[in-house]
Amino acid sequence: MKRDAPIKRLYELIPTNPVTDRIKKLYRDIVALILSIHVSTSISVLIVSTVIIIIVSYNYYDGDFAENILVEAHGMLFDILVIGIFILSLNTLAERRIQKRIENQRYRDEIDDFRGWESEEAAYRNAGNLKRLQRNGYKGKINLKQCYLGGVDLQKNWDDDLLGYIKPFLAGSNLKGVNIAFADLQNANLMSAKLQGAVFFEVNLRGANFFWAKLQMATLQDVNLQGANLQNAYLQDAILLNVDLRNTKNLRLNQLAVVKSLYRSQLDPELRKQVEEKYLHLLEKPVE
Repeated sequence: MKRDAPIKRLYELIPTNPVTDRIKKLYRDIVALILSIHVSTSISVLIVSTVIIIIVSYNYYDGDFAENILVEAHGMLFDILVIGIFILSLNTLAERRIQKRIENQRYRDEIDDFRGWESEEAAYRNAGNLKRLQRNGYKGKINLKQCYLGGVDLQKNWDDDLLGYIKPFLAGSNLKGVNIAFADLQNANLMSAKLQGAVFFEVNLRGANFFWAKLQMATLQDVNLQGANLQNAYLQDAILLNVDLRNTKNLRLNQLAVVKSLYRSQLDPELRKQVEEKYLHLLEKPVE
């Protein structure tokens, strides 16, 4: 094919007029003739070989020949059956794989269509498409930036742990008002995630990345945040009840100054001392 490429390019550069049209037609006829010669040659070789075999072995035919032919025919039919089943199985597997690939692309396209749409319908549509991707065994990357999943229980409303499936793709996601309980999100990347009004109950967030995450008015109760990165995390009016904040990274006093409560939360000694000196009321039991 590569050697034919220059000829093809030269053929395409020939200007159009009655003479060149005839030359092009002649060229196409020659190519067709060459291709037909290949086919006819193969058929001719098959016919000649068959005739030669019959002539050479004719004197060896006896009464058992027909019986042997039938035996071989049955064996050939069995071979065809086995090979046919094998090929059919391969085709079926290939079709299923192609179908899943098409479905997965459609689900991801629908997630893109709902990107930036903040509504209950968008949340459940996004969760449904994620569930279908999970069921299809999709292992590729999923872009959840600006995808709204707020108000959806990502654990109880689905057969499997959907939250665990999407854990690697939560950076920049929109999880406003989401409820997450008894989950393991250790080392989860929640950078720039929208978590306003979210509720975390007994969640392992050890080592999680909350860089520039928006946690305004969020409620965290019995949550482990040891080693989490809270640099520039927005904590205005957040409620932190019995939250382990020891060994957190980049947590500043001015971030804690705007929370509603730190009741029973564990802090590093130096940071706790600063809170006690300036914002002691945050460590007291909140008024219901």
